[in-house]
Amino acid sequence: MRVGPPDPRHRQVRVPPLGDGGVVVSRTVPGQEASDFAHLRTQYRDSLIPWDTRPDLDTVDEVLGWLQRRALPDSEVLTLKRRIVADLVGRAQAYKCDLLERVLEESGFWQAIERRRKASGKTPDEFSVLIKPNTMMVWSPYEVDPANATDPGLVLHLVARLWERGYTSLTIGEAQNVYSHWYTAGDPHRGRTVPEVYGWVGVGYPIDGEGHSVDADGRRDGRFRVIDQTLEAEGHTHDFGQELRFIPRTSLRRWLSRVLPCAKRRTLGEHPLAPSLRDADFRISFACNKTHTSCFNTLTLKNVYGCFPAANKFLEYHCRRDFDWPTIVLLREFPFHFGIIDALFSADGVLGFKADYFPRMTRTLIAGEDLVAVDIVGSLKMGLDPRRSRMIWLAAQVFGFPIDRIRWLADDTEPYPKWINIPRGYDWIQYRGEKWYFASSYLGQATSEMDPHFQPRPSVERDRALAGQRLYTRFIRPGLNIVEGWGRTPRWGWLWARADRPERLKREYAEVYGAGQGPR
Repeated sequence: MRVGPPDPRHRQVRVPPLGDGGVVVSRTVPGQEASDFAHLRTQYRDSLIPWDTRPDLDTVDEVLGWLQRRALPDSEVLTLKRRIVADLVGRAQAYKCDLLERVLEESGFWQAIERRRKASGKTPDEFSVLIKPNTMMVWSPYEVDPANATDPGLVLHLVARLWERGYTSLTIGEAQNVYSHWYTAGDPHRGRTVPEVYGWVGVGYPIDGEGHSVDADGRRDGRFRVIDQTLEAEGHTHDFGQELRFIPRTSLRRWLSRVLPCAKRRTLGEHPLAPSLRDADFRISFACNKTHTSCFNTLTLKNVYGCFPAANKFLEYHCRRDFDWPTIVLLREFPFHFGIIDALFSADGVLGFKADYFPRMTRTLIAGEDLVAVDIVGSLKMGLDPRRSRMIWLAAQVFGFPIDRIRWLADDTEPYPKWINIPRGYDWIQYRGEKWYFASSYLGQATSEMDPHFQPRPSVERDRALAGQRLYTRFIRPGLNIVEGWGRTPRWGWLWARADRPERLKREYAEVYGAGQGPR
């Protein structure tokens, strides 16, 4: 059956689309895989990796997969892995900025921002630009888990290019999340703030304590400012008088939703909003490339959810409301005008959105003007039917499903090799399970890891959660790593939710793939 737009009965509101589909660019670095592998083979020739006896270890991901299958706690394997990943992060410095410039040029970024500026009647220095990275899920220095946050170097390079073209009113904004509810950067009476995370040496944004950019001598230089959208939030009444709810894609899930309904959730109504988001003339969602248990993946649409100001997002949105329809309501009122996916390093598997000890080296950037179209392409690269994602499917019910209007420019339209997606049905189980806040919050904190720089905040639940966290980090997470590592092998691939069949995706999304003829 060919894929199509949502059933007209499920098209909930008639609003302008986020874009017209348009050009979506996904580019990789040609020849870099062979170069990185040759470097590893030379640099780590005398390590425990059996280069001579295992001819199948012929790619970087195969090497990391071999290490992952042997990653026992406190083993030499983890130390070696950490060195290799840090080495690969350093090698990416040589090509990532050139790749970003190419993707921005081909996707029409500069034409899009100039068109918006002219329509506003403002000069470039008056035209305010908001960049929303995905950084507040950071749990380790970037070189330890580069797939967990948007590459700071790419964000700073984008800032530099905008500055060169006269766009000097630049803000990098993000709100606190549940890690700020659980952890602190020093003051036990408050959670870690956005400037504290961005300015941490493990992330590396050159800012002072108030988020202002600084030069090499520590003086403010006025290039940009990092805003904590939780601390600056003020009252706002969301202009949305129509109830919006997720309508499942399949008849089975619609039936289950009627038989096992969740309690009615609060509407947004009067809910705080950050002025940096509200007043921006041009908004950019700069996401990283990760799987997510709630909606299969977290890309440019899910990244916008990080602008909501409540620090305990788990309680405020996952439990009392939902995480998906408030994001769509926010996009309807304050649309984001461009989306970029940083997939230089990617995180797959069940807990990819939290931490990935063995990130995937995908060396890809994806960009486009229509966030729905960008996320469709990002899902196809994961080998995932975009309709499986609650976020993408709900956005399609509101803004439309632009598969017949996407022009995908790509070096390679094939899915990332041996990518592990979230098992089917897991999102539905979590959606209902997370409504039991105390149990689900405990599990969430117990399965979270954190660098010692960020200490747990005092709370009634802390001691119980830390006990569970020690059990998780010592036994459960290493076991999950090993099982996922075996899940990448041909023999044991059935253990995990591998990609949807590429031939089916190419048939059902023929318009996106170019009538089955590959990249256009």
